[in-house]
Amino acid sequence: MTSPEGYSVVSFDESRADEMISVFSWGFAQRVDADGREDFRRMFPWHRARGIEVTDASRGRVGELAGVRSSHPMELRTPGGGALPAAGLTWVNVHPNHRRRGILSAMLRDHFARARARGEAFSVLFASEPVIYTRFGYSCATVQRSADLRRSPRLREVPGSEGLSVRLETADRHVHGAVIRAVQARMSRPGTPVSVGDTVIEEVFSDPLGQFSGAEPARIAIVEDADGPAAYAVFRRTLHWKDTGAAGEVVVQPWGAVDAAATHRLFSAVTNLDLMTSCQVALGGDDVLPGLLPDVRAAGVKHRDGLWLRILDVEAALGARTYSAPIDAVIEVTDALIPTNAGRWHLRANADYTPTVERTDAPYDIRLDISALGEAILGGRSLTSLADGGRVEESSAGQVLRASRALVSDQAPGCNLAF
Repeated sequence: MTSPEGYSVVSFDESRADEMISVFSWGFAQRVDADGREDFRRMFPWHRARGIEVTDASRGRVGELAGVRSSHPMELRTPGGGALPAAGLTWVNVHPNHRRRGILSAMLRDHFARARARGEAFSVLFASEPVIYTRFGYSCATVQRSADLRRSPRLREVPGSEGLSVRLETADRHVHGAVIRAVQARMSRPGTPVSVGDTVIEEVFSDPLGQFSGAEPARIAIVEDADGPAAYAVFRRTLHWKDTGAAGEVVVQPWGAVDAAATHRLFSAVTNLDLMTSCQVALGGDDVLPGLLPDVRAAGVKHRDGLWLRILDVEAALGARTYSAPIDAVIEVTDALIPTNAGRWHLRANADYTPTVERTDAPYDIRLDISALGEAILGGRSLTSLADGGRVEESSAGQVLRASRALVSDQAPGCNLAF
């Protein structure tokens, strides 16, 4: 892997935790106290840690870390119920002393190469500055929403929800990590991490930056059905008092549910806690929860970007999902950073809509960049809308429309675990 002049790409381990945290705190203007440092040590994926080290004294102190990053191993749900290995890129940072020297570019190229070597078809992240990652072929693959459910909203009835058991407990990573994994594995929404490493689980229960300072310890609500854990919500409460009485706030982060009945039972419990008047919750894709609210406007739903995705292996990405309509098209992909992605791919989906993908020299039917394909691969953004924005070309009228109908997903994608 080519390094910037005066630097070298290196692996590092937990023995350099203080240095890694220092780079991070410089980049994100964050104070990390002693408790936060311990959280970092548990949740940071040291086995995948990579950085850029100074080798030339004219660039800084020789041996110091100029940039850091790592990634979480996971599997991401694809349309149709399949899953693909993915690298959850995380804690990417460049020390301000070393900006504008190609550090980030070197780290991401190294990340792409190592992820591909492990057989990971996607690189995914939650972007602090999205415009940075668009330069490297990432695009927004899911939409995230936030809402305030308030106290005891009158949720629409869902058959079967009353028969489900629910319990509230103090969250414990050693006890409840298995619950979260069990629910994630049962979830069908594209974009859902259905299998995650220990570091993602650690992150669920950690608060390294003190975002919940003043709140109670993390709690967890667990719903079970005949097949085991069917929903969970990790939450923290903060009690405020006003002249009119208690005005407590519940912050749910994260949560997951396998169906509407489990969702109904979960939030019937979480929104009905004494002294609480607000319940802040994140929503992904076309979650069933907003549809259970008779007055969705009162929840003040806000939209923002969610999971950002970069396709590392076009053949695997196209071949590991089902399609919503038959398709027989040659797709030409451009990719300036991963040459093995570039070129023409013949995509066929037969009567049961399972695909075959192979390289071809035949004329293209549609042509698009890797970032546009990444935006559409989970079915959340239509090719027709991308074409309207000038990001997809067709060789003849109707090609984009036919491909768009095939790539759309029955469920809008969403990612309920941040990392």
